[in-house]
Amino acid sequence: MEDSHIRYLLSRKKCGVCGQSYQSTTIEFVGSFDEFSYFQITCQVCKTQAFVTAIVQRDEGKATEVITDLTLEELKTSDFKIPVSADDMLDIMNYLKGFDGNFSEIFSC
Repeated sequence: MEDSHIRYLLSRKKCGVCGQSYQSTTIEFVGSFDEFSYFQITCQVCKTQAFVTAIVQRDEGKATEVITDLTLEELKTSDFKIPVSADDMLDIMNYLKGFDGNFSEIFSC
């Protein structure tokens, strides 16, 4: 992951003091060591400064290990190949707002 991508991700965050979004112009790369990249960010509104450590996997040619309890056959026939959408997440969040904690009722067959 390039530093410009990390800067973009940091600019999507909000200041913990005043809630203002950080501007990419106020994100300064400090340095890196191994998989760690260090940034200093400054809020343009309240001038609060923060130090951010980003853990970055730099070996992009290496495949990420998938950890699952499913067998290979179960993975091949799985219906979970469609990515989860933002609407899916909103649906589950809305459902959980009224959830009473009774899992037996939900999963009864």
